[in-house]
Amino acid sequence: EILERQRRKASEEEETIFKGTLRSANIQDPEMLEHRFAGYIDGGVDEASLADFNNQWADHALEQVPLELVNVSQERVDELVGTLLEEVRSGYYNAVKTATLEYVLRDPVERRRVQIV
Repeated sequence: EILERQRRKASEEEETIFKGTLRSANIQDPEMLEHRFAGYIDGGVDEASLADFNNQWADHALEQVPLELVNVSQERVDELVGTLLEEVRSGYYNAVKTATLEYVLRDPVERRRVQIV
């Protein structure tokens, strides 16, 4: 019974944070959850605070790419490789942001510290 009262009190305190807003402590709608999560990824994690992309990873990957492709101009190959490298870098930063956010969301103390309740 004591634990139940503590849980109820904690839940009530959590809900008071959102009183008068459109936000909720326990969003049930999967689309809304995904939207909020994406918002934190896009605007809540500063890339400057993340470990840099290691260019050696790209160098090693590019060693596997042929220098010339049949019937494809060198300019087009360079353009495609540049686009792919940018996608890889973007994917890296997105993965690191996602992992960071998932880590923070697992710990109630961290969630409060960064004001994600």
